[in-house]
Amino acid sequence: MGSEWRVVTLGEIAKFRAGSAFKKEYQGERTGELPFLKVSDLNLPGNEYFIRFANNWVSRDLARDIKATHHPKGATVFAKIGVALTTNRRRLLIQESLIDNNLMSATPDEALVRPRYLYFLLCTVDFNVVAKGSALPYLNAGDLKSLRVVLPGLSTQDEVLEVLEAIEDRIDNIFLVNEALEAIAQALFKSWFVDFDPVRAKAEGREPEGMDATTAALFPAEFDSDNALPCGWAWVKLGDVFDVGIGKTPPRKEAQWFSQSVEDVPWVSIRDMGEAGVFLMNTAEKLTTEAVTRFNVRCVPAGTVMMSFKLTVGRLAISDGVLTTNEAIAHFKSMPESLPQSYLYCYLKSYDMDSIASTSSIATATNSKAIRGLAITHPGDPLALAFNDAVAPLFERIRMQQKQANTLSEIRDTILPRLISGELRLPDVEREVEAVTA
Repeated sequence: MGSEWRVVTLGEIAKFRAGSAFKKEYQGERTGELPFLKVSDLNLPGNEYFIRFANNWVSRDLARDIKATHHPKGATVFAKIGVALTTNRRRLLIQESLIDNNLMSATPDEALVRPRYLYFLLCTVDFNVVAKGSALPYLNAGDLKSLRVVLPGLSTQDEVLEVLEAIEDRIDNIFLVNEALEAIAQALFKSWFVDFDPVRAKAEGREPEGMDATTAALFPAEFDSDNALPCGWAWVKLGDVFDVGIGKTPPRKEAQWFSQSVEDVPWVSIRDMGEAGVFLMNTAEKLTTEAVTRFNVRCVPAGTVMMSFKLTVGRLAISDGVLTTNEAIAHFKSMPESLPQSYLYCYLKSYDMDSIASTSSIATATNSKAIRGLAITHPGDPLALAFNDAVAPLFERIRMQQKQANTLSEIRDTILPRLISGELRLPDVEREVEAVTA
């Protein structure tokens, strides 16, 4: 370790501040001057690194009235209580924000540490070592301040950041591109099956825009006044066109049913759904093959749409390989009369889940009966297949780019602890990255 590397406590280089109370009556605003972040916002698609999106916003006047603490751009935020803190997720603020009292922030002393270097540094620190409580773990600022880390000078931090930011920015860019690709598929679905643009065009004697004559011929030219759908289309129940399966959790007290082995079956939780992107490729836990058989856990084939319906209603993902899920996740296997999975994904993505969800003081949930009875428009097989043909290349590109992002994430996670500790030097890192990405 070079002479410029020194051991410091986190309290010497950062200021730790807890979040503020966020009463239910102030929640739910989708626009405003300041985002008011909750733990769930850390899992929103697009927030894998920077916090770009939030489910709740408030005005500066309200923030002042409720005496909420402001957390500056460049601070790193993380969960401070409950199971969420055990996952060691860190996110970087790119704008001034408020955070609720289940979160905490670390603001760097920029004379000593770059904001993004502090973020990466905190990603290597396991806060579980200072967490208190067993049933409900929690952190306090005093314990975090005492944690000792190794810190180089600012010039070395800048050199390290060049490498890490290059990887992180490539990952971030993939998520942004994938978000745009998904938006294109969703916009086409909305145009065809929600706004009925091609049908309206033909009803007015115009040719539908953006499609060939063969596809245009699949759309009717009038509406059925009895069901408010284009003629020939029908309302069907989701359970009539898909085999709706529910996952299962083996007894937690018997640890032998859970595994990290690559040979066992990925097991999806709501937390995994929150991190998935469009395709679910990684899970925090797996079930042994013996557990799958013993407890009759249904296996979900690749290419299957999944949806959370307990605790959080409406998180969606498509399985990238054979997997299993817990009991909070429904999966929709295709049957002979099924619509394409791409159609189902876009339909559920555009569906108002609040209409089937009930909210308690603890969580939002629905049930499998409501999911099976969910009404879905069926435009007929030829048109549904034409939609699938149009969006399949978009979904495949998203899938392949997610794989690339996963590879880059593995590189980052491999080199990060050694790079931040000073064990691995920049020339060695560059050779490792080139070897993996070549």
